[in-house]
Amino acid sequence: MSPGEVVERVGVKASDVPLCLISHLHYDHWAGHTLFPNAQFWIQKDEVAFWTGRHAGTPAFRGSANVPSLANLVTLNYQNRIKIIDGAHEVLPGIRVHKVGGHTAGLQIVSVETARGPVILTSDASHFYHNIENRQPVQIITSLPEMLDAFETIDELAGKERLVVAGHDPAVATRFKEEKPGVVKIA
Repeated sequence: MSPGEVVERVGVKASDVPLCLISHLHYDHWAGHTLFPNAQFWIQKDEVAFWTGRHAGTPAFRGSANVPSLANLVTLNYQNRIKIIDGAHEVLPGIRVHKVGGHTAGLQIVSVETARGPVILTSDASHFYHNIENRQPVQIITSLPEMLDAFETIDELAGKERLVVAGHDPAVATRFKEEKPGVVKIA
């Protein structure tokens, strides 16, 4: 399902979204940026450096890229729509990004403070719940030690509430209450 469709299902027009937190620049996380024509995109500096650097075009990484979308980083940057950040950063009160790396050079996860406790959006730091629960990394990585450390960071941020959303796991729909098709209530 398109991210633009998802936000519209919860009553927000994609054109009204003011900012998007980009976990990393793989094709399935970045190529949809055009769906949010008025958003500013927050991306870690190491992520931008990697995908515009010498290793991105190698066979090991080429398959994870959408080159036209990556090239659009330059245009968006000149339009002041890219916010390049370095490390942990408070986005808004109660919403933080945390650079963890591992899967990609500048992968970031998101923590959101809620009444039920912190919600941790892992993105591809943990594709599936078994990745973090069994300390079993995914196969696409730039740094295995960073990926293993990311599991520890997720656990620390999640605390006892364990409101963790794995990046690609269909089990998200069974671990949390489905509000409507394609939309679950986390907290």
